[in-house]
Amino acid sequence: MYIKFYDMEDEIVSTGQEEQQQQPTTSKSFRVKVYKLIGEGEANWQDQGTGFCVYNMREDEEPDELFVQNEKDQSPLLISKVLEHKEYQKQQDTLIVWNEDQTNELALSFQEPDGCDYIWNLIHERSDNTDNRLRAGLGELESGGITPPLNDSQETAALPIPELSNLPEILNILNNAKTLQDKDRLASFIVPENYIDKLLPIFESCEDLESTDDLHKLYSIMKSIIFLNDNTIIEQIIRDETIIGVLGILEYDPEIPDKRATHRKNLLKHSQLEPVVPIENKTVNSKIQQTLRLKYLKDVILGDTIDDSLVSILHSLIFFNNIDIINYFESNHDYLDELFEIFRDDDASNEKKKEASKFVIQLCIMARAVQTSARAGLARTLAKHGLFDMFPFALCVDDEILRTHATNILASILELDAYLFREYTIEQTRTMDPENTTLGTVLKRFAFDTDPGLKIQFAEIIKASMDLGNGTMVASTMAAEMLRKQDPDTEIYLTVFYDNYCNLFLRPFETLDVKPIKLDGPIEELELTQDQSDLCLYLCDLICFVIRQHSFRSKYLIRSTDCFVKIIQLYRCKHSHIKLAALRVFRTCIGLKDEFYTRHLIKFNIFEPTIRVFLDTDGRDNLLNSACLELVEFIRRENIKSLVEHLITNYGSVLDTINYVSICKMLRLRHEQNIEPDDSNISETEGSNSLERGNGQDITLDDAAAEEEYFNNQSSDEEDHSNELSLTSTDKSKDSHPLVNYGGSDSSDDEMDNDEQQQQQSSPSLSSSPPPSEQQTNTNNNNHNHIEEEDNNNMDTTMTTVTTTNTTTSDDEETKTKSPSPSSPLSTTTESDRLTSPPPLPKRRLNDEDDDEDDVLAAKAGESKRKRTVSSMTSPKKIIINPQIRKLRSNSSK
Repeated sequence: MYIKFYDMEDEIVSTGQEEQQQQPTTSKSFRVKVYKLIGEGEANWQDQGTGFCVYNMREDEEPDELFVQNEKDQSPLLISKVLEHKEYQKQQDTLIVWNEDQTNELALSFQEPDGCDYIWNLIHERSDNTDNRLRAGLGELESGGITPPLNDSQETAALPIPELSNLPEILNILNNAKTLQDKDRLASFIVPENYIDKLLPIFESCEDLESTDDLHKLYSIMKSIIFLNDNTIIEQIIRDETIIGVLGILEYDPEIPDKRATHRKNLLKHSQLEPVVPIENKTVNSKIQQTLRLKYLKDVILGDTIDDSLVSILHSLIFFNNIDIINYFESNHDYLDELFEIFRDDDASNEKKKEASKFVIQLCIMARAVQTSARAGLARTLAKHGLFDMFPFALCVDDEILRTHATNILASILELDAYLFREYTIEQTRTMDPENTTLGTVLKRFAFDTDPGLKIQFAEIIKASMDLGNGTMVASTMAAEMLRKQDPDTEIYLTVFYDNYCNLFLRPFETLDVKPIKLDGPIEELELTQDQSDLCLYLCDLICFVIRQHSFRSKYLIRSTDCFVKIIQLYRCKHSHIKLAALRVFRTCIGLKDEFYTRHLIKFNIFEPTIRVFLDTDGRDNLLNSACLELVEFIRRENIKSLVEHLITNYGSVLDTINYVSICKMLRLRHEQNIEPDDSNISETEGSNSLERGNGQDITLDDAAAEEEYFNNQSSDEEDHSNELSLTSTDKSKDSHPLVNYGGSDSSDDEMDNDEQQQQQSSPSLSSSPPPSEQQTNTNNNNHNHIEEEDNNNMDTTMTTVTTTNTTTSDDEETKTKSPSPSSPLSTTTESDRLTSPPPLPKRRLNDEDDDEDDVLAAKAGESKRKRTVSSMTSPKKIIINPQIRKLRSNSSK
């Protein structure tokens, strides 16, 4: 059955039924806020919405209902049945709290106390009627319609009038109240009878007589009354007329009979503090005092002895008091203007500004318990009236506690709404000296504050203010540009920051002296205090952050300052974590693979001191050594060619001495691959394997070895298939000059090697060079390098050169029988011989047969291996033809 809401004199109509039945009677409607308790222990009351509450009274056996209709969209906000097992409590004058079930606790906060009293009376009236009906039904069942008289346990419990003689009796009655029903009956007697007020004269008499035993009994009685866990008793205790006497009783703890607490003195000391701007509303003043007393009772007096039920009651009372206080100040704009005007007044004393700061900070601390939206709303309201005018004073005050609280409040504001901080920073920068703004004060305190905890908080504040994604890591320049377009205010803030605050940001590096750091020789140690070390560590992390997030603005920072030079000096510090902080900055720049950072890393000679740090680790298994190895490996893996060339060209001989890992050797191999002829393009065009695969992934040395083994150890099926293809290719070329004339199938390995040498001698590109011999090694190397240059310039020329060389070899086979002198010059070849040589074959197509691909791959593998050997050794090596290829050639010539 769906219930529609009407005004207090309208009827509730049941839809979905054809016959009209007797409908429930509705009460008056009252404006309320609905709250739900979230969490345990120090839980928070979450605002569920505002609406109008009515009490639906049922005439049948169905239970009554508390119904709240949302004032915005007229939807049901709360429908709660009034049941006997639910524990309803009235707190203060405008709250009704109850347990909806075992996990949910709800509260109604009425706008007017009359509405709270009206609904509370209806709940209690209905509950009493339910109890009477239950008892009547039980009586009829047990005695045939006669209700038995109530026993003593059902009667309202009573306590004797307090006197010195009956204090033990009162204490005994309170201690015997173990069940919840017994505690409720005692509480229902204590509150109406003002029993606590009757105990206070007894306490004064005992204190005058210095009767310690009676004072200890009164302490136990008062603790037992408090632990009845009734909110009305707590409200009665914190009244102005009662609180001092109750605190006096609680000073005489029997567990520490030799010492007496000073609760009254402490509370009076804090209660007599006058606000810097007088509060005219007496209700708000009273709630502020009540909140102070409740906190003192919960945190100081009860301490660890408090149970969860009492914690919930005290926390609820504090929470709803805080809401009323916050709402009052948030809506009182005149009060806020007068309050923040103190910070703008140059004639105001520092003591007055300090008191105003404490008041604002306390108000912000109260708001921590409310919802995030309410806290953000309060921050925006305070900012409009001058909240950020307070921080330049509060962050620099000599009171350490106040300075710490001010830093916490500023950090929480940035966590709530970073745009609010940026907006007012831009406004302050336009009208004030940057050093006197809130951001300038934060940067100064970050540089000069000696408290390590505050340094961390200041670093987090700076980071949060510059975070483009409000905590989200921006991984690319495109993402950063997109965020800036979505939030133009952030773009303006970054412009203001880099134009006005860069010097303040990098001020901690100004004290670092610049000393040389060479690969050899002593290094002057950089001595840093603990504060300076922490400061450099946090600043390096912030620089890493802005490099990742701010794209071109971070480049402006690097280009316009000497921060790279200063960061290098951190390598001279003896602490490894400081060296790692500096290394992280350079690793971040390299990780972006941006040409700008690459050029500046080389320009500022970053790698020489970095390699020196690497060498000084001496291969030890520590974090610094691993970080250096990872840096070199990243450069090699990503093949950042300018850095690979820079490292090998300038520091290759030093890196070659690092032999406990293979990373440096692999770096040199990567360099050689980068400078050798671009044969890999041919292999990629033909769809073959190469040192760099088509998907962009690198092949390690193990992969290269596996490829070489593949050519050397093919299966017999592959050999037979290759032989068939070779024979087919030979038959097709009978009418034309063969691509390669192998001479005979029974040629030995040495003869094949000599053939390869003669192929090189007969190459047209070497026709003007002297013949190769053992005495002319250098000349042969020069000719080989000349071939590499030609191959690197044009891929098609390489294919033509290989074809021409193989073709010329067939002519040389016929002249072998004439036994030419090994030292005979190549210039003896006549012009007519060159002219009669067959023309080069056309460029190969992509769909050639597999045998042609094997020949080219084999030639390339042997050529690449020979070139790497020539570049590292002075004596030339022969071109090694794999045995598989030899067999293919032998079979094709048969």
